[in-house]
Parts: sequence; structure tokens; C-alpha cells
Amino acid sequence: MIPESALPIVQAATGEFWEVLGRATITRIEYAWSGYVLATLLPYLGEQGIDLMHSDHDEVAATISQTREDSVLVLTSDQRERYVERLDPSTFDGAVLRRYYEELNETAAEGVEYAMLDGIAFFRDTLAPLDPAIVAVFIIG
Repeated sequence: MIPESALPIVQAATGEFWEVLGRATITRIEYAWSGYVLATLLPYLGEQGIDLMHSDHDEVAATISQTREDSVLVLTSDQRERYVERLDPSTFDGAVLRRYYEELNETAAEGVEYAMLDGIAFFRDTLAPLDPAIVAVFIIG
């Protein structure tokens, strides 16, 4: 999480991107499982009406994504207000999540439902502390 006011500085950073992001960071939350799980979970959540892939900072995210060759999202307090209560892992069916993952990725993935449920909790925990002055820069890379 970083101050929203630091987004232009982070966006403009090139070679020293991680240093600039590190200086701006207030809190860092890491996801213990593979980024492929989160990359699969994002469209699933979108289909459930939980859009974490778009915010008011899509242009910044796109610029960083192109520069870094990573997938980047900027999560905001607006998304927190709309979605944090819906991101309760206990309300999701692990078997459905596993089937979605396996179909989308065309591979068997026994146990992936646990990683996906943890991913839902990760997104909830990332959104929960955001306020209008704080955003989360989410990087899969």
C-alpha cells in the first residue's frame, strides 16, 4: 500500500522501480501461493460482480505493466467499499473454484481450491485498510 499521491512517482520510475516503490510503501502484503492462482481468481471474481481489475488508476497500472512487463492493478478505497464484505472466503465453494481454475488453465490442480480461497482472503485483507488517500499496487510478476 502506498499513498495515492505517490502513484505518479512510482509510474515514472524505470530502472529504480523497486527502490521507488519501496520508499513509497506503507505496508506490504504478500501472497504465499502462485501468482497464477490470483491471475485466475481475478476473472472469476469479475464474473461474480467483484471487479478488482479496473479502478480509477487503470492508466497508471497499464503504464507500469508495460514498463515492468508484469501484471499490475491499483486497488482503491472505492473497491473496498463495494467489495470487501463480499470477499469472505467462507461464502465461496472450493469445488467450484477448483473446477474454474482447471477449466481456465486446462490442467488438473488438486488442492488449488485452498490457494484460491486464500486468494480471496488476500484480496479482502488488501482492500480492508484502504482509504481515499491510500491505494494498493498489486503486482503479479
